[in-house]
Amino acid sequence: MSEEQNKQVFRRLIEEGFSKGNLEVLNDVFAPNFVEHQDGFVPPNAEGVKGAIVSLRTAAPDLKLTIEEIIASGEKTCAYHSSGHTPRAVHGPTRDRADIRYYGHRYLSL
Repeated sequence: MSEEQNKQVFRRLIEEGFSKGNLEVLNDVFAPNFVEHQDGFVPPNAEGVKGAIVSLRTAAPDLKLTIEEIIASGEKTCAYHSSGHTPRAVHGPTRDRADIRYYGHRYLSL
């Protein structure tokens, strides 16, 4: 695939998979032998990523990830993203109800 196609696949994973909770997109994006190297995904494959998405979206149903920057070089793609949601009791008491914002990055080899 071209670098532009890799970016589109990555964007689809983030926007449809994580932000919308569409787990079917993982079947389209990940190869059958996909291995997740980030800690916390059990098992470390597509099923583990699906479980993490379900868990995240259960705790924060309005979770939305936004790709701030995406770079591709050959088969490697990296995205810097922000994510946010409205605090819920899952996070414990909050003084105000302002949105919670996180920043992170993900790498993907296609």
